[in-house]
Amino acid sequence: MTPETLDFKLSVLLLKEDEMWVAQCLQYDIAAQGKTIADAKEAFCRTFAGQVCVDLYHDVEPLSGFLPAPREYWNQFKKGERSLPLGRKY
Repeated sequence: MTPETLDFKLSVLLLKEDEMWVAQCLQYDIAAQGKTIADAKEAFCRTFAGQVCVDLYHDVEPLSGFLPAPREYWNQFKKGERSLPLGRKY
């Protein structure tokens, strides 16, 4: 599998847990954390892109091994405020 372009539209919930921020993707149960919101966003972008690269390397449909996040995260997302996209392209 060697696509020229992959396009993902994702919803990411940002949560404060103790002293860390967590970026939890809803469409795929993938998360990352950081000390600040910016750190969590950057860690999520690296984690997400890394997983896509690993899947492509193994000739697997990107992210096909991931289920959506648990319903509780979707519910929290619906109650939260919206912000701008992550704005990162890899």
